[in-house]
Amino acid sequence: MPLFLVSAVPPWSPARRARSALILPEGKQDGGGWARAVRREERSLLMHGIGCVCCARPDAAADLLAGLFWEWVRARQTPFDEVVLVEEDAAAVERRALALRSHALVAARFDLRPDRLPV
Repeated sequence: MPLFLVSAVPPWSPARRARSALILPEGKQDGGGWARAVRREERSLLMHGIGCVCCARPDAAADLLAGLFWEWVRARQTPFDEVVLVEEDAAAVERRALALRSHALVAARFDLRPDRLPV
């Protein structure tokens, strides 16, 4: 399934939005009309040791994508053909792409497209 990583909500037609899922960070507006729209809560690292194994939390976006995939497989939501994950800026898009490529389920189930703008 295509997964677009972008820094702004794409100006898609209502028909395309109706068959697409959207994941937004808190504070960004979406314009409505999506098959599924989810707000992403960022998890903070505990301060024991930045990045240490005992304190590192799973990526919130990867968790949401895994959940969306399982809901889609089980037909527990409005069907969608593609997913748009919105980040704060281009640098955040690149960081997220690196993180998602290392997540086994996301890498296996989604066609990650951080370098292509969705048309």
